[in-house]
Amino acid sequence: MNKVILKLLMVVCFGFAFTVHSDAETVLFNPTAADVVATVGDLDAATIGGSWDASLSQTSRFDENIGGYVYVMEGDYVELTLDDGGIDFFSTDVAIHFEMLATRASPAGDKFITLIGYDGANEIFRLRNVSSTNTPQNSISATTGDGEEPMGFTPLRYIAEDAGYPSGLQDFRIVLSDNRVSFSGSSLTPQEGPVLHSTRTLTRLRWEMTNGGGGNHGVWLDDVRIQEGLPSAPREATDRPNIIFMLADDLGYSDISCYGAKKLDTPNLDTLASDGLQFTTFLSAANVCSPSRAAFLTGAYPSRCGVPMAVNHPLQNHWFLGLDSDEITIAEQCRKQGYKTFMVGKWHLGTEDVFLPFNQGFDRWLGTVANAGSIYDDREVAYDTYPQTILTSLYTQRVREHIRDSRDQPFFIYYPHNYPHKPFTEGNAFDGSTGSGTRSDVLKEMDWSVGQIVAELEAQGILENTLIVFSSDNGAVPPSQYGNAPFRGSKYVTWEGGHRVPLVMYWKGQIQTPAMIDSPQVRAMDLFPTICELIGEPVPKDRVYDGTSLVPLMSGQSIDRDPNEPFYYYTGDNLQCVRVGNWKLHVPRTEYQLPWWDQIKPPPSTYQLYDLANDVHEDRDVSADHPEIVAALSELAANIVLELGNPDPETGTLIVGSGQRGTGSIFPEVPTLLNNESDYKYVPDWNTLTDAEKGRGKTREGMNGVVDAANEFIDGSTLPHGWQYLEASIASGGSERAMTPGVAVGSEGNTGFLGTGTAALIGSADAGRFVIDSAHTANAAAAGTDLLIVTDDAAARDHVIVRYTVDDADIGIGKTRANITGSFRDLVGEMTDDSITAQIFHNDTQLFSATGSAGRLTLADGSFDLRDITVATGDTIGFVIGSNGSSQGDEVALRASIRFSVPRIKTNKESEHEH
Repeated sequence: MNKVILKLLMVVCFGFAFTVHSDAETVLFNPTAADVVATVGDLDAATIGGSWDASLSQTSRFDENIGGYVYVMEGDYVELTLDDGGIDFFSTDVAIHFEMLATRASPAGDKFITLIGYDGANEIFRLRNVSSTNTPQNSISATTGDGEEPMGFTPLRYIAEDAGYPSGLQDFRIVLSDNRVSFSGSSLTPQEGPVLHSTRTLTRLRWEMTNGGGGNHGVWLDDVRIQEGLPSAPREATDRPNIIFMLADDLGYSDISCYGAKKLDTPNLDTLASDGLQFTTFLSAANVCSPSRAAFLTGAYPSRCGVPMAVNHPLQNHWFLGLDSDEITIAEQCRKQGYKTFMVGKWHLGTEDVFLPFNQGFDRWLGTVANAGSIYDDREVAYDTYPQTILTSLYTQRVREHIRDSRDQPFFIYYPHNYPHKPFTEGNAFDGSTGSGTRSDVLKEMDWSVGQIVAELEAQGILENTLIVFSSDNGAVPPSQYGNAPFRGSKYVTWEGGHRVPLVMYWKGQIQTPAMIDSPQVRAMDLFPTICELIGEPVPKDRVYDGTSLVPLMSGQSIDRDPNEPFYYYTGDNLQCVRVGNWKLHVPRTEYQLPWWDQIKPPPSTYQLYDLANDVHEDRDVSADHPEIVAALSELAANIVLELGNPDPETGTLIVGSGQRGTGSIFPEVPTLLNNESDYKYVPDWNTLTDAEKGRGKTREGMNGVVDAANEFIDGSTLPHGWQYLEASIASGGSERAMTPGVAVGSEGNTGFLGTGTAALIGSADAGRFVIDSAHTANAAAAGTDLLIVTDDAAARDHVIVRYTVDDADIGIGKTRANITGSFRDLVGEMTDDSITAQIFHNDTQLFSATGSAGRLTLADGSFDLRDITVATGDTIGFVIGSNGSSQGDEVALRASIRFSVPRIKTNKESEHEH
């Protein structure tokens, strides 16, 4: 084990308190957000192992997530001096890692921030970052004994001094070995050469402003690490390799430069492609988000694994659907082999708890449930509002954390980025970086993310232990200028542009002969058996899979696939095309069979055959010239619908195939329909069902099993399944009145306020996660539903009770635990005597109590999160809101959720720890 150079470094540097964390090999420089520079006189260089020094004309602050902003004048510097005479890089290799981004200050002109490595007074190397007035990007150059050599431009733009925290920093890696020094960084051209002087020891590092002419400059600096001895791999490269699968959203075939992009360059992805395997005939299993993701993760066609639809949880017929828990995902396969499993990004395979990533094989999850919205960090909301400008930086940081934390054991990281699916925004460091608009800038930032991840793997010494896979869920969205060239069509359709997307596989040292592969055809379902083979976990034998392992291609061999094996293009549950080799047959279909997103309307009424070898854009129908091909492919189509299903052409009703495993559903008795509302009156959709047919599906809406009021609830209908408006004290007086006991909420005589609006009982207008629109309730801006409690007797103690009754449907299939979350909030706080008491009971046992006084019950005090409550059929969960008798009334917002789950089984290690 290499010695620890700096075990712990605690310094206050120009007013910052620096905490330098260390493991056996690494020095870290990670300031915290609370550390704000006061004056240079506050410098305290007392340290263990090393010391920081600074000479600064002005001071600024650091942020715990991005790093520190240093404001420099000519001659100013920040310096790290190593103890014990420094590190001898002739005896052992030394690696220096850090992240930096220069900013523009004033006056106009080129600004130089230079890192200089010293041995005493002798320079070892120089790394110069130039913010030029002629380009929005910083140019980088390295100086060795061979002279100064350019490394190109960092992909990040400099930002204005007052632009806030940058969305990303440029990573740098400098390695000293014998008498040579090498420089590298994401998207930069590596350089190397002899050291500047005859020297062998690194004693200090100095970042300083080096250009003449005065003026000022700024630099963001973060994550400085020094490693004595390059890290070694924890195991053989082929022994349970790490897997990182990065999946873009709505990225088309020619959206990245290695596949022909014209609007931007993507050097990090280009490097992976040129040094790995780049597939030009890769087919996603679907042309929309959810089904393509299901196929990647399960190795089965979407119609086989039960997710042929785009699961849009706001739709009344989708919120209770998702990837069935009986499906086996790649993450679950990896877990069997002792892998840590992480997901960072968009899920989109169901919103209820049973469908979410931590119940589908993942240990940790950071990301969104669907296209956008709140960011969840495991089960907690990390960002209520979708953080578009920092999303890529946030995701990148988390992936790198997982790599660092898990370098000594195998891991699987699934990184399905939300971008470039709308809505999207580039980070401020990438704004204008391509000159081709926001979408191109977003893709440029995603390429930067790839580079950051590769740099982290290299820094941890596990790049050769890691397979990196990059692809997209489907083609780019219309208009056609987005990158689907040279193919016809886009997302939403079964033309090649909807399904043909990039696939790059990179594994340093293990892909001996990099290649661009046009044949054989590969498809999304191949990822599952490929990873299973690499990790040594057999593909389960109890079900049908539709993929083939691609591992032989890594060594230049052939895969075990018949070249005439067909590929079936489904849109939703509708079979639309069959492809064998370069022959592609579009089959006739009716508008009854189309899902709501299909944009090939009107659909073809006859067979259309295309020869993709000579007509990749699918312009020339050659069915009349090749009737034998049409006959053969149409027979395949007729057979596969018997296995994977297809809607009836006259009614649109799904004819279920023998090989379909079914969609995961909270309510199996409720019909599973793709369409909620249709452009075509004769397509069966949710709105054609009766209330009896919708059953429990019509009254439960929400996130994570949330039991909230459905839309019908505010229009004089009944309470959601299980909920009961039990009682309320009768109030009179004033222009306000309480809701009438026993009368359906929202009905006549129960509006909450005379003459206006509707007071719903349970629900929220919170960012679309709950369905009740409280815009017409008493407090439109408040999240939650207003319960008005009013009396004309100050001595009275009025109350409202809401109760949920547990039934067999709630606790079926072993679900004996309830998690109760939500909040009470007192919305009226003008009166000094105004207060409420809020309580929650399980049967007769009080679980929660909170009281507000002299100005309301705050959201913080009224929030509740009650976990693992053991419940049985017939149990009740009661919510009681009591007034102190204010003559002005108490108006309370209640948001309540109840989620039922199976008890988690403790692992042996957890049980041993308890004992």
